[in-house]
Amino acid sequence: MNLFFFNLVHGSERTDDDIGLLFETAEQAFLQGVAAARAMTSELVTEGINPGHCAFEITDREGTILFSIYFSELWDAKREPTIGHGETVELTSALEETNRRVVLTNREIAATLIQARSSLKESRDLLRSLDRFTR
Repeated sequence: MNLFFFNLVHGSERTDDDIGLLFETAEQAFLQGVAAARAMTSELVTEGINPGHCAFEITDREGTILFSIYFSELWDAKREPTIGHGETVELTSALEETNRRVVLTNREIAATLIQARSSLKESRDLLRSLDRFTR
């Protein structure tokens, strides 16, 4: 599980999320941000705040902005929320690094399985030899 923070930006003001939420993937955090922005829109209007000037900045533990969700993009049903170019590059780099780690881990697991199978075969052979001597 990864910790994501949902900072609310309104114009030049920013309210930082000090707690964060745990999600398995960045995509899940993004989708939760979209749902939360949609839910908050009516509350903001009730408080006299123009939600068109608001956005969520979703960050990781280090404070790196992964996504910016602009509330105004959620009003146009024909448009899906987009990820800005900078965020796309950062997310792509993070995904590539994660993929590299997964490939390396898979190789390590495969090598470990080969070793385990070899050890198991040796153990079986030794047990057969021992069984012959004990008879």
